[in-house]
Amino acid sequence: MSSEILKKINTWYVETAKGARWMDLIGDYAGDELFVVDGESLLQLVLDDPLLNIGRGNGCSFQIIHAVYILESFLSQLLTRNANIEIVFFQPTLYATTRPGATFYTYSSRVLARQLLLKHLERLSVPVYHFNSLKDPAWIDHEAEYKPMFVLIADTVKSPLAADRFTDHYLGSHRGLVFDIISYGLPVALINGLEFRDSKVLTFVLERQFLPTSAWSIQPIIAKLSDLAVAMRAPSVLPVQHNLSSCTELLAAICRAFVQSQGGLSSIHRTLLYIFILHVFMLDTLSLKDRIQTPPHFSSIAQSTLRDDFCPTLFLLTADLASKAASVALDMDMNIFCALVAYLRTGVAVEEAVSPSVLSKTSEIWASSGAGVVPSKKELFSALKIFKIGAGQPSEPGIDLVEDPKTTSLLPFSHPVFDDVLSSVDVATTTTDIDPSMPYLDFSHVFTDSQHWHNQNKLITLGETGSKKLSPWALRSNQRYMRSLHRQAETLTGALGQGLRQITIATVATRKDKGEKKKATLQQHANKKSKPKPLTKTERMKLEIAEAKANEQDNSSRLWFQKYLRDHKDDDIVTKYASFNSLQRSPRFAEPWLSVEGRFYEMHLKICAWIDHPERDSASTRDDFTVSIMRIIGKIADSCPLSTERAAVVSDVLSVLGFAAYVPQIVSVAKQTSPSPLAFKFVKVMKSTRPLYAWMRIMEHPIRWQLRVFGPYMDRSMDGALDARVDFKPDGWQRRALDCIDDPKHSVLVVAPTSAGKTFVSFYAMEKVLRDSDDGIIVYIAPTKALVNQIVAEIYARFSKKLENGTLWAIHTRDYRVNDPQNCQILVTVPEVLAIMLLSPPLASKWTPRMKRIILDEIHTIGQQDGGAVWEQILLLAPCPFIGLSATVGSPDRFNDWLASLAKAHGWNHSFIQHKHRYSHLRKFYYRLDDLKNERAFRGLQASQTTDRLRFLHPISMLSFQVGRKTLPDDLALEPADTLSLFDVIAKQKMAAPDLIAHLDPTTFFDSVGCRLLRQSDILCYETELKQLLSMDVMNDATASLNVDEIVDNLTDSDLPHQADPESKDIEAGFLHLAVDLHKRQLLPAIFFNFDRSSCEAIAHNLLRRLVAAETAWKTESPAWSRKLSQWEAWKNSEKTRQREEDRATRARKKDPDDQPDDASERRTWESTFDPDAPLPDFSFAGLYSSSELGEQIREELWKFDKNSWLIQALRRGIAVHHAGMNKQYRSLIESLFRRGIVRIMISTGTLALGINAPAKTSVFCGDSPFLTALIYRQCAGRAGRRGYDLLGNVIFYGLPIDRVQRLVLSKLPSLGGTFPLTATLTLRLLNLLHGSNNAPYAANAIRNIMQLPQISFGSSMGRSQLQQHLRFNIEYLRRARLIDQSGAPINLSAICAHLYYTEPSNFALVTLLHRGILHRISEEVEPEREFICLMSHLFGRRYLPSALSGSEEFIRLKRTYPSMIELPPLREDARSLLIAHDEEIRRIFRNYAMTYVVQYANELGSDDKLPLSGAQYPGSPADTSSFVAALRKTAHRPLIRSHFVANSGHGDTFETIEELARAARSRIHLSESAIPNMRPYTTQGEGEHTLNAYLLDFYIHGQGQTLAAANGIRKGDLWFLLQDFMLTLLTVKASLEQYLTRIGLGSDESEDVMAVGADLAEMDNDSEDGDGFSRPQAVSDEDWRVYVVVKNATAEFNEKYRKIWA
Repeated sequence: MSSEILKKINTWYVETAKGARWMDLIGDYAGDELFVVDGESLLQLVLDDPLLNIGRGNGCSFQIIHAVYILESFLSQLLTRNANIEIVFFQPTLYATTRPGATFYTYSSRVLARQLLLKHLERLSVPVYHFNSLKDPAWIDHEAEYKPMFVLIADTVKSPLAADRFTDHYLGSHRGLVFDIISYGLPVALINGLEFRDSKVLTFVLERQFLPTSAWSIQPIIAKLSDLAVAMRAPSVLPVQHNLSSCTELLAAICRAFVQSQGGLSSIHRTLLYIFILHVFMLDTLSLKDRIQTPPHFSSIAQSTLRDDFCPTLFLLTADLASKAASVALDMDMNIFCALVAYLRTGVAVEEAVSPSVLSKTSEIWASSGAGVVPSKKELFSALKIFKIGAGQPSEPGIDLVEDPKTTSLLPFSHPVFDDVLSSVDVATTTTDIDPSMPYLDFSHVFTDSQHWHNQNKLITLGETGSKKLSPWALRSNQRYMRSLHRQAETLTGALGQGLRQITIATVATRKDKGEKKKATLQQHANKKSKPKPLTKTERMKLEIAEAKANEQDNSSRLWFQKYLRDHKDDDIVTKYASFNSLQRSPRFAEPWLSVEGRFYEMHLKICAWIDHPERDSASTRDDFTVSIMRIIGKIADSCPLSTERAAVVSDVLSVLGFAAYVPQIVSVAKQTSPSPLAFKFVKVMKSTRPLYAWMRIMEHPIRWQLRVFGPYMDRSMDGALDARVDFKPDGWQRRALDCIDDPKHSVLVVAPTSAGKTFVSFYAMEKVLRDSDDGIIVYIAPTKALVNQIVAEIYARFSKKLENGTLWAIHTRDYRVNDPQNCQILVTVPEVLAIMLLSPPLASKWTPRMKRIILDEIHTIGQQDGGAVWEQILLLAPCPFIGLSATVGSPDRFNDWLASLAKAHGWNHSFIQHKHRYSHLRKFYYRLDDLKNERAFRGLQASQTTDRLRFLHPISMLSFQVGRKTLPDDLALEPADTLSLFDVIAKQKMAAPDLIAHLDPTTFFDSVGCRLLRQSDILCYETELKQLLSMDVMNDATASLNVDEIVDNLTDSDLPHQADPESKDIEAGFLHLAVDLHKRQLLPAIFFNFDRSSCEAIAHNLLRRLVAAETAWKTESPAWSRKLSQWEAWKNSEKTRQREEDRATRARKKDPDDQPDDASERRTWESTFDPDAPLPDFSFAGLYSSSELGEQIREELWKFDKNSWLIQALRRGIAVHHAGMNKQYRSLIESLFRRGIVRIMISTGTLALGINAPAKTSVFCGDSPFLTALIYRQCAGRAGRRGYDLLGNVIFYGLPIDRVQRLVLSKLPSLGGTFPLTATLTLRLLNLLHGSNNAPYAANAIRNIMQLPQISFGSSMGRSQLQQHLRFNIEYLRRARLIDQSGAPINLSAICAHLYYTEPSNFALVTLLHRGILHRISEEVEPEREFICLMSHLFGRRYLPSALSGSEEFIRLKRTYPSMIELPPLREDARSLLIAHDEEIRRIFRNYAMTYVVQYANELGSDDKLPLSGAQYPGSPADTSSFVAALRKTAHRPLIRSHFVANSGHGDTFETIEELARAARSRIHLSESAIPNMRPYTTQGEGEHTLNAYLLDFYIHGQGQTLAAANGIRKGDLWFLLQDFMLTLLTVKASLEQYLTRIGLGSDESEDVMAVGADLAEMDNDSEDGDGFSRPQAVSDEDWRVYVVVKNATAEFNEKYRKIWA
């Protein structure tokens, strides 16, 4: 029965695990959200630690203090990364922790250890809970209240050292629990295989699924394990009458229970029990370092007595009784126990061995235990005779592990810059150097790296023109790019929704003379402190002329407008309004007089339309017209003071509407000398002082009316004021940003929401650099290539400057370049490229010093798993002040502190500017998907009706997600209408305090505002007070009576669904209904966000298919369409007749010149432009467009596309797909079409979330994803609400469970995490920078500044002194790897390491194998190319397979079905042996580093006796002078590097792996695994938690992308990028070998070759062609050339298959 269940569980789990995603658990997933750590999985992680000595081997060690340390270390690692956790124990997996199938000793040891660890957990600050199962009502209530996001749990079980036949049962219990958790609706993350890497927590995440009730039950498995446990239990003990409140009471109870269990004690048991009690009390007097002992190795009889008899019984009884000791901490150390046994066996009296206090406490307990009298010295000696020391035991315990504090001397190294910064590092160096030569590919002379990384082209250096005649292809490419750029620029708008105005900036040279004269004049005026001079006659004349021109213009506009009014006098009101709307687009309406007059006329038309409305007195009609009229009045009031006549009109209208009291604040009257009547007769609304239309008056207090309906139109400015530096009224925070930029030595971090207005900061900085000099450089860093292209288009639209040598702007990404990046003033790039340029020796002397500013847009991406380190490197190396911009930085103060320290190290000022409020509010909705089958079939947009599926989500209603715990994120904003509805609900509370209600009543709260219209700043104050009422943290007497749950319930839409995850069939079926609803509600354009690229394409295809099907059905059934088609066919058939008529007309015109042809537009008929295949408007979401113009753009920009591609068809219907895998030209085109309103439904991954100018009315979240995090939610939602277009954005949740929606809205931004950037590769690149630039001042200063930082990274706690040590040993590693010489100059294959910096430590592994001849061996084998790709697959592009898949039945089925091997075979043995040896050398180097640091800073480090989380210390008592304690102090190990807690299990300063060195080092030594080149991951394939995916080797073999998705589990959307990265790596290796062979063989001077401006093919593709003609240089050996040929052929074969995927 149980085997069947196990098979079903494992089959389900393997299939589920295939879709697991490898993620950063905190930064990219959970953020600040609470999640559960499965308690049993946590304890298994502790007890299965290979270094822990509990229940292992043949001895009796039970080192609980080490287990406690492991437990606290793991939790501390989570908590220091800002994890929000609770620990939950579920009963089903208990036996996977205790292992009842193991030996009696192992089982009892684990039972006791589990209980003691449980007790320790309860004393920590982390909440701990216990539940029977997920069906436990207590768990259900707990989950409802705390809403954990996921469960961190193990999906596998490590086999214990002793044989255990029930491992599969333990595994089944875990996977059964995983199934239950996922079925419950919670995702699962795997604790086994979890990696702490810098600030990241990396592991696999299994998404929650819509699963049916389990078809199996794991109860039989649990029952079987329970029976095993019962059979191994100790005899029952007498019930304890009360809780044991002290260690003394617990020990007494243990003694009594042990006596009872034995039915009387034997001499040996009496003696051992007595010694056990002695050792427990002795531990209080022993320091932690004195407890580091090697346990005595007793004879087999003695070991058997302890392991099979005494210890198991004692352990199980102790565990049982410890569970009843609520707050008692029991410390045990069986190494000390055994040492005491061995010591007393020598005949030493107990009174001499232990202190009097220990003896007294033990005697007191013994007397009450029922064990008889205290064992005498004779009895002790007699009973302990069997405890002989076994053969091989050291004469002195611990002598083998006593550490020698001496350190190995380092290789000589000297460099003028590094000698200075490393002067405080005290290390010995040898006098003799090592031989720098290598067995293979030996280039041990100094090497200058001056080539591109992927080809043989020479890097352009300043002073070289680098220009050559463009090829015809490059010229056409350039022209296409510039046309595309021009089109993009035309679609871009500024903050007010208007097109961008280009500024022409003269060069400094042309302004020099004028500037000098002007400067001199200004200086003269500055020196004279006289009164302003009166205007001269000429100046007065100029003013009079200007005034006359203005009057003339006004008169002209008046006459033009009056003519328009006469022409339309007889039109009905609807026609007048439509005509006037069109007229307002005229440029004349920008003129002051006509602008104001036009608004009065618009108000006149509105009132007339209202009077004629059939339902004019209904509430909704009143609201619509009142809002429109008040908006017009607001614009009029903001324009200028009004004439008396116009002021009277506004006053009358305000009075009629019910705003008479507001007239003095709104209406400003100008001084005038003559009457100024309106150009038309305004509709009469007042008769004397009485309104003519009483029904126009609002029916509520003006304050309530404003809150209810006028919120989106309130004044949004925050202390705005005019500023001559910009052409708008910046808010205070924006002016502070301008001040920072005006200071050339001032860096700034600006954090403000999307649409708040922070983008202008970048362009102001650009303009300043352009105006200040002709050679200054400003670099704009964008995190994505899509954003790069948009920023360049915006620069093109904003600025024009003709430079004599160079261009205004350039683009440089990894894939392509446009213009010359080194000869431009504005460089737009991605982080990786700028980091390369900053570390480029040829640029360090002339290009880098010219940099004036670095703009880091979306700077929060510094915290991402991939690429974050590059952002940190840029900031560390920056030669100029930076501008950081972001809308989403969690804990920005902490991040800013680090930025401020960077600025200080560079000698700059620094400011932090934060603005917390969006310009436009976001209104949230939930889209219901139930009962879709009852919806009518789609028959076209006109025939469709809006549905009630779109349900409003009041922000406060989101709190229903948290039962009893109400916490609001800082950025959860309330619209004015939300504040009103919230107040109304609060006011209905029966128990609410009257004073509180009176205070919050908006009609009284806003008394201080007076009779003016409310502003957004007023609402923020009101919102703050209301939200404070709901916070549990500010409850007081006035608010304690509020029922918050009732308030939340009353604000929650009762029609919201309460089901679990929506079913996939409903999600798929509902997309068209959603799109139609958005169209009918005028909520388009919209961006549909889905975080799977394949799903994005599927959604678009779904919409297209259904639109086409509906259109086809309509055409088939429609008589009108049939008639139109027949007419068109007849027109086509008459083409020859029309042509003859046209020819006759042409001949006639030649005879009679006066006979002019009709206008072409008049001759054109509808048939001439009719396309029967074009989408019909009723079956398309596209905005209005010219079919021919769009077709031309598609042909020109998407010339590589198949014109019948479904993507093109979708585009013509206003639907587009945007993700990073799409063609670059296609993405640029659809972004432009989206801004123009042609594409109105954009389906996108997160590519549109990062600052892309794709303004939408609505953001839609389509379906759930692990990548939909608090950060991504805010970024994507922020796309809605187009500044200049929309005063309100809309956010719609579609296909997500409502609890997931609530979690997203209430989530908080995660704190940013950092990396440790000073890796061995960066050290190599810094040395290369210094060497290649001849120690350029920029390079030297950058290194000095880095070493002055108090913190190298905002995620690192490493201090300056240890950073210096780390740097020195990085250098030592590079020296021993033969990558630099004694002076720091790069040698051998250093360029490959530098070029592949982002792959560390794979780059060092590859170079090691190259130098040691592995590739030479491969080149002589059969199928060497395949073997080379297999080797490279071990080193680069590594992707894990979930451990559950390997070896499973599903794995075997997949291998039989598909041509993929799926699991990468082990690394070849010769390569593995070399990497193991290299790893040992690295371990020695960094062990030496740790030892050196400890020795040099021993006093500062202090003692290592404090636990990492609780801070509990174990100092011991120096006053204890007993003989046994003295003996222990003599024999204790004295490890210097290893943590004393870990050493307690018998370990010294010998480390097996780098992981062990990093994780087991003592406190205050910060060893980061990721900062040490660790070779172990490459040598342990199949030994660790995860095996490697063979997708790269499989692709090389069969080239089938579909197979990689189906068999290897590679997502289709990720495939292209994974293959591209690997392809770039192959090209880098190939090009580097070409460079080395060329340099060694010929020493040739490579010809210069510059990529064409506007080239749009990827750099890698051009590069791959460059090397095809590479010829063998002279003096290159056959062996080396064979290696190159293998690399070249393998690269070519892989590239050929890759190109097919790319195409």
